[in-house]
Amino acid sequence: MIAAYEKHTDVNRTGDDASGGGPAPAGAVGIGDEQAFKVGVQYSLPTNTTLNFIVERMTRHGSVADFNERQRSGFWLAATQKVSANDDVNIGWAHAGKTPGDPGAGPVDNKANMLALGYKHHFNRQANWYAVYARQDNKDGAHYDLGASGHGITTDCHDANGNCFPGGKLQGLSVGMQYNF
Repeated sequence: MIAAYEKHTDVNRTGDDASGGGPAPAGAVGIGDEQAFKVGVQYSLPTNTTLNFIVERMTRHGSVADFNERQRSGFWLAATQKVSANDDVNIGWAHAGKTPGDPGAGPVDNKANMLALGYKHHFNRQANWYAVYARQDNKDGAHYDLGASGHGITTDCHDANGNCFPGGKLQGLSVGMQYNF
């Protein structure tokens, strides 16, 4: 089982509203408290299958709802199946729920879903080789990215002004090795 909570007091997001040059009206985003919690469980079945579930909730206080992109719910659901003594296959589904709004556009459909498929070969207890394919489905207002985890470059925020491109279906393949000391 896992549980986590964090709180940030007086988070400055004034750059997202007109007082900081952004498109939302002055004071609509501003300074406010943010908090998040996460709970999850992992369970191993006698069939050499491991199931994972995590749910999270993020909230932001002090923003006008139509411009609040920092509040949402989400979850992660995954299964790993051991197919031999040294090999696993994995499938995972992540969902980011719709936020109340967006500083650049007001209320928009910014939900996102990601499906990941993976394979891992264990050489021993310390070393393994893996390959993971992921497909990210952003709704029209969403700008989640695959590369933000460190497994590649980000792809949705690459114009000359640092603007992100919402929507789109991103996909990627990550291949690598791990060695645990």
